[in-house]
Amino acid sequence: MLENLQKLGFSLNSDKNLESDTEYKIIIEIDEDITKSKIDYGNLIIVHHKSTSNLRKPENLVVLECVIRLLKKGYQPKSIELEKTWASGHGTSGRLDVLLRDKAKQTFAMIECKTWGEEYLKEKANTLEDGGQIFSYCIQEKSTKLIFLYASKITSDSIDFIAEAIPVENLDGSNSEELHRSWDKSFINESIFNEEATLYFSSKRNLKKQELKELDAETGKGLFNEFAEILRRYAVSDKTNAFNKIFNLFVCKIYDEDTKNHIDELDFQWKVNDTYDTLVKRLSTLYTKGVKDFLGIEIQENYFSVFQEFAFIDIYNDDTFKKNFDIVKEVVEFLQNYQIKYTSKHQFLGDFFEDLLNSGVKQEAGQFFTPTPLSRFFIKSLPITQIIETKIDKKEQDILPFVIDYSCGAGHFLSESIDEIEEHIKRIDVSKLVGRSQKHFLSIKDNFFWAKDFIYGIEKDYRLAKTTKVAMFLYGDGDAIIINGDGLDDFEKSLSYQGILKTTKRNKNLEKFDIVVSNPPFSISGFKQDLVNGKSNFDLYNYVSNKSSEIECFFIERTFQVLKPNGYAGLILPLSILYTESRIYIESRKLILLNFDIVGIVELRDKTFKPTNTTTAGLFLRKRENTEIINVVQNVKKLIQNEELEFIEQLEFQFPDYLISKESIKKQLNEIDIDKPITGIGLSLEIIIVLNHFLNENKKTVVAYSGEKKEQELFLGYRYSTGRRREGLEILERKHLFNENDINDNSKINSHILSNFNGKTLEIPSVLKKHISYIDTGKLIEKGNLIINNPSKYFESDNYVIETNSPLGDFIDEFEQTTISLSELIDKKEIEHFGGIVYSKQAEVPYKTNKKVITASNMDLRTGKLIFGDKIIYLQDDYELPTHIKPITNDIIISNSSGSLKHLGKVVFVDKNYDDSVIGGFLSILRCKDEKLSKAIFYRMLSLPFRKYVSSLRGQNINNMDLEKLKAFKFEIPNDLDKFTEIAITKENDYFEIIEKMNSLRNNT
Repeated sequence: MLENLQKLGFSLNSDKNLESDTEYKIIIEIDEDITKSKIDYGNLIIVHHKSTSNLRKPENLVVLECVIRLLKKGYQPKSIELEKTWASGHGTSGRLDVLLRDKAKQTFAMIECKTWGEEYLKEKANTLEDGGQIFSYCIQEKSTKLIFLYASKITSDSIDFIAEAIPVENLDGSNSEELHRSWDKSFINESIFNEEATLYFSSKRNLKKQELKELDAETGKGLFNEFAEILRRYAVSDKTNAFNKIFNLFVCKIYDEDTKNHIDELDFQWKVNDTYDTLVKRLSTLYTKGVKDFLGIEIQENYFSVFQEFAFIDIYNDDTFKKNFDIVKEVVEFLQNYQIKYTSKHQFLGDFFEDLLNSGVKQEAGQFFTPTPLSRFFIKSLPITQIIETKIDKKEQDILPFVIDYSCGAGHFLSESIDEIEEHIKRIDVSKLVGRSQKHFLSIKDNFFWAKDFIYGIEKDYRLAKTTKVAMFLYGDGDAIIINGDGLDDFEKSLSYQGILKTTKRNKNLEKFDIVVSNPPFSISGFKQDLVNGKSNFDLYNYVSNKSSEIECFFIERTFQVLKPNGYAGLILPLSILYTESRIYIESRKLILLNFDIVGIVELRDKTFKPTNTTTAGLFLRKRENTEIINVVQNVKKLIQNEELEFIEQLEFQFPDYLISKESIKKQLNEIDIDKPITGIGLSLEIIIVLNHFLNENKKTVVAYSGEKKEQELFLGYRYSTGRRREGLEILERKHLFNENDINDNSKINSHILSNFNGKTLEIPSVLKKHISYIDTGKLIEKGNLIINNPSKYFESDNYVIETNSPLGDFIDEFEQTTISLSELIDKKEIEHFGGIVYSKQAEVPYKTNKKVITASNMDLRTGKLIFGDKIIYLQDDYELPTHIKPITNDIIISNSSGSLKHLGKVVFVDKNYDDSVIGGFLSILRCKDEKLSKAIFYRMLSLPFRKYVSSLRGQNINNMDLEKLKAFKFEIPNDLDKFTEIAITKENDYFEIIEKMNSLRNNT
């Protein structure tokens, strides 16, 4: 506070009080508590109330600064009055901050002072809506010429102020409401406070670029609320359209600032003698030029409509035209005083953009904007330092990483990439650069100028592409290349691709980028028909139909195409990419497993994205050089050719349940064309399995899991708030993802992924142990179907304790064991497997019949038997029940699908025939010819090892265990089934005798 007073011109006098440097002295009596210091405005300035004569409120400092500005301007102290009181129109006693009288002692101006930023904007909104306090004062002093809204702030090197005047002498009205209604809602900027203005003379003049006010955090906080207030005041209900129009106006303003010198008059403003027609004409010019300059889109005059680009409401006639451009004018006037385009990052502008984005941009067609903290985590997990150092060592001219997001949405990955690379730029030792490399780097390193060469964003949605470009400017990163186009376009034929994305000859493998980081769209039905030259551009093309929706698979192949060898990727994909067994997903996993080191997989559950509860996987990948794959192909050929018994035995040991023929492998290896990139797509499972085994030797994958429910918030470091006026992302202080100031903090997830990119493991601190682990990459993969295990498989949930389901304990483990193959027993018909009934809802009736459907609710974990209480489903009497799924003695009934892991894989042992019942659709039956084998399998499925296996099958929203997953479990059962069955029956009899006694006792009680 004392420092601010000194900047206002106050200094200590002989009485050790502060004295102003104005001709008329204002004295501040200093107190030890500076806020209790008293301001003495002297005998000439009239102070009606002493509440303003202290420093307790920040607003009082604004009043003091305003008075000093008036005195220095030449106004006489006797013409200034503070805290004058009238009965206000709101029925209370109001006080005007500053009143300025003319030479005839009539009221000339009224000045309402507010603190800089949000408070000022709030008062301006009130004034626009109903006149606020200032109009109620004005109506009581008929001689008033001007009323002002005033704010100021003291910075380290200047005193900034904003003064917006309303000329009232020509307004009509007998009360404040009528007076306000006659006002055209326009302001005069600075007016009498302008340096060029003479005393008591106010005239509106047009704004020059050099007069723009730099935005700060306080003002930035109020920007969004002011926009929302304008929309509310004009009853604009279509928020998505409205915010799109605001982004259009941003394009106009940014282009205007970008193309003007500091002494030039700005076009983005409400000018002297302006009309709606003249304003619209200027905005149209700014917009068409801005879109061409920023996005490379030429808008032809015949196709441009101001009604389309600047219509906040539907325009039908003169009245709606006027109402719409009342809104446009108000938004323009609100923005015109502030500088929007900067060459450095202004976080509050980024925050303002996020507020606009979350409130006004609808996310659809597979688009889920990546929250900024999550984007930052991805960027901080990629080895940018390593990329730069490698390029410097190789003496490359372009030493910064080329980065692309081929589905950039709102641009979060791009802005975070730029921010992170900028930090690395600061640490580059220029003396280590030579020749052209040094010259080029010095020419681009300042003010994000380098981004125009190295940062690429592609977005198919024109609206979002424009939004992203605006975001780049608001973040200070405006030179990044933003392309309104298709991320899966043809590199040669594309009409929108530019820079290193564009080729002059046919080539589907671009290999130009060091980093791909993206959250591509998921599940877009019929996307195949939109692919340009899809058959020749994508090896996956033949594995989808015209109705397929797995577009994310094609973005995986596009990642392979654009990345350089040893390039890095951070992708957000649906978790189902890891385990779904449809052909397109399997082929996509072949591409990943053969061509990439899987450095990290992060399972992100339902609280990660606002519009969807889809569970996703963050994949961190390094692209292998083709020579790595070729070397393995040739080495395997040699091993087979030389009849290396150790190698063959190793294969048999590694894949005991998978028939790997060395002759078949040899034949297929000879068919691989090593002169072309080997994608893996179309190769057999056994080839991928064998090659991947050698490619992943001694490699680890960092697996991380966000956890369930509330623990996700601590993991992520953010949550979605639904509070009134605070909807959107709420940043939390604690998080596990990354340390803002230290990318190598091993208590954060990103440091472990970053370290693993360099082939190193870090010690995992206790705080992270239930969220992160290092797993041998080869052990992540289930060989028979190339399923990549979900990270959550490796972590126990706090809400689900994994334990045996056997009420008798796992006595099965007390016997010597043998391993059985469920697949072989089913093939030999020793065991049969039957799925449950599927019936129409119309067949179900709400009353008792002799046709029942058994569900998981009828399976009792306590006894391992079927129970029939109140939860029974009945079918119509004439419904024909399939005989083969009626439970019979010694059947095992299994729960195959459940939202709860506790109930997934739940089993009961059938002790009698049920002629009136069949199993439901989420259940299945295992029917063994040997009743002793059935008993052993039943107890194995109750045991802890099986329950641990079931817990690894955690799905996105529902947990599933089909027959293939059941076959994948390693069934170990006692060698001596006779002895086991005898003991099991004895234990069961004893157990059920105890239960009967307890039930009898309970009933008697």
